[in-house]
Amino acid sequence: MSRLRVACGLSVVLLGALAAACHSQAPEAQNQAEKINLAGRYTCTGTNPDGGAYQGVVQIKKLGDAWQLTWQIGEESHEGIGLVTGNLLSVSWRIEGGGGVVVYTIKGTGAERKLDGKWTMFGDNGRVLDEDLTPLL
Repeated sequence: MSRLRVACGLSVVLLGALAAACHSQAPEAQNQAEKINLAGRYTCTGTNPDGGAYQGVVQIKKLGDAWQLTWQIGEESHEGIGLVTGNLLSVSWRIEGGGGVVVYTIKGTGAERKLDGKWTMFGDNGRVLDEDLTPLL
């Protein structure tokens, strides 16, 4: 049997095992995500691409099986849509002329909840910056 055929066979087996593992974890991750209620208003603090700090308010709403986020930072408004998997909220966001992604690690619950984020945007050469959300009381 040729090395190529063995390598291809192993690849198929490994891909199948990976798909099975992902499929078997999906219901558990879905159940966990359904238990997390992120809806509410949050104080937002982060780092701009120029190194300066920014702050604002983020509104998070449940939208079907997803989450809709609206940032108000100064005069600018941003919109995003995201999914919860485990303890991560992954969001694609847009602004006029561009957009990017932010991934928040969900920590704590209720008033003690904090979302620690890392974000990047088109046109910024893949630089990753910080953004944290804390519930407004």
